[in-house]
Amino acid sequence: MGANKSLLAGALNISRQTIHNYIESKKKFGTEGLLGGYNPKMGKNLEQHRKSTQHKRIQGTKAVILAKERKAKRLENQKKQQELDFEFGEQLVSKDEQPFKSLHDWKFTRFAGIFPYLIVLISTNQWLKLIMGYFGSAYKIFLVFLLMVANNIKSIEQLKNINQKEAGLILGLNKLPPKRDVWQWFYAACNLRFSTSLCKLFFKQQLLGGLVSTGVSKSP
Repeated sequence: MGANKSLLAGALNISRQTIHNYIESKKKFGTEGLLGGYNPKMGKNLEQHRKSTQHKRIQGTKAVILAKERKAKRLENQKKQQELDFEFGEQLVSKDEQPFKSLHDWKFTRFAGIFPYLIVLISTNQWLKLIMGYFGSAYKIFLVFLLMVANNIKSIEQLKNINQKEAGLILGLNKLPPKRDVWQWFYAACNLRFSTSLCKLFFKQQLLGGLVSTGVSKSP
């Protein structure tokens, strides 16, 4: 692709000669030469190369093998991922302020892409129970934050440009209120001053689960 060999070698932390060998091997033996560690200095006899590198090569259907490896890796990562193992708060939210309290027929909304986030947060991490337990009726601001993240909305002020009915529908709030009321939700949550304790609890769980470390590294 025209990359400079020396710069590429530096970026990959390998020698320039290694890159040259890769290029020459592919020219002489095709992609197979890259998989089996073929060396151009040994000549062009494919049969001889295959015999000498047979023990190094993947046996069986590569697509199936790679798919199994990816699945195993994915399951391993899922196992490592800890649920949001917070202690839940005890605030109660009245029935009238509960989300998704109204039933309705199928309706159009251009914000349907938010729903997969909601499904995972609610089903896997009990997210609504968490924010409602700590923030009471002020939990609604976190639904707004989710809307903003999913739609790359940079500030509450920019909410004036969205369809309030469609946005509120997908968030279970029926209709998103004017930004003045959204700011009131924001200040109501801030005045509870839970952020510090929740951050400490979150990182404590991450440390116990081995997902983050306290190590310090230096960089040039």
